[in-house]
Amino acid sequence: MSTLFDQSGEREDGWLRVEGEQPVPDTGNVIVSVDRIAEALASGRNGKIGVHLDPLDEVEGIADSLNSIALVSLDFPSFANGTSYSKARWLRERHGFNGTLRATGDIRIDQVLFFWRCGFDELLVSHGPTIEALQQDRSPAILELYQPALGAEIVAGQRPWQRRWQSVDAQEGS
Repeated sequence: MSTLFDQSGEREDGWLRVEGEQPVPDTGNVIVSVDRIAEALASGRNGKIGVHLDPLDEVEGIADSLNSIALVSLDFPSFANGTSYSKARWLRERHGFNGTLRATGDIRIDQVLFFWRCGFDELLVSHGPTIEALQQDRSPAILELYQPALGAEIVAGQRPWQRRWQSVDAQEGS
């Protein structure tokens, strides 16, 4: 069982993942594989369309359709496989994707800050201890950063490369 989180906490998942050759429903928000994205986009269905990319799927395969895609789900089959971090950055920076970026798979608590910094909006977590930690609002206290990213950061100190993580609560108050 997986639980969906964004930077403000746990939330309901309003998307249905269509697996394999399952028929794509006529209504509702659906996530399809790269192989079925053209079919879903051409179907004239009522609802938003998302696409799921496995680590071996190329971002360029969906680049021309990004204006019609509301969500891109990127898989992390193992905590040691970071291929999808790069895909997230490419989608945001090179392709200008403004929709929702979702990370799925083997997500661990010590990676959460890095997901936000790469431009992810939400995490679909299946790792029990990570779910528990996120539900209790416990995450690693990494505050000092040394590389600019896509997350909520503020300049810290005199050095142009030094950053400090700004929490969502602080952003909402400003």
